[in-house]
Amino acid sequence: MNYKDCKKVNLGISDIASLVLRDSAGVCELNFGEDGSYSAYECFGDVEIGSHYTEIHTSKAWLKIYDDTGLVYDKAPLDYSLCTIYRAGEFGCILHWHN
Repeated sequence: MNYKDCKKVNLGISDIASLVLRDSAGVCELNFGEDGSYSAYECFGDVEIGSHYTEIHTSKAWLKIYDDTGLVYDKAPLDYSLCTIYRAGEFGCILHWHN
């Protein structure tokens, strides 16, 4: 399956082109190229990721994402132990849940 076949999920809005990731390792930023409204392809299992995407973070077991106003994404799928986050261009984002 290609990542483009996966559903898109809302990641919120930011006036500073940055979202906050919270996971078992701590807190870090998810930076974008411009202020705006963000979404990501949410993929599970075996997925082909485009070569123009760069891996920027891997979360273990669970992931929470906050925008400028609060929590927008909260997931801990039982069937998957890792979430690798990929970014491309100004707005491209993939959340890839896998083992």
